[in-house]
Amino acid sequence: MTDYVQLALEKNVMRIVQAPELDLCTDPVELYHRSINAEETRTGMPSTRPRNLDADQVLQTDAHARAEYIQRK
Repeated sequence: MTDYVQLALEKNVMRIVQAPELDLCTDPVELYHRSINAEETRTGMPSTRPRNLDADQVLQTDAHARAEYIQRK
């Protein structure tokens, strides 16, 4: 049964996981850096937010990154 399920689903699962338009990132630090980069692109100015935060600090201090993280979990 397990071999059958693997054979039946493997191709479709791999197609989904490897889809370039699918973003599966759940790293709070990466989500935070993306948010900073988007802000800088939007405003044309360097962000005043610190870049050297760890995952716990990001989740405790940045509401946008925390919401994005929760949504992806």
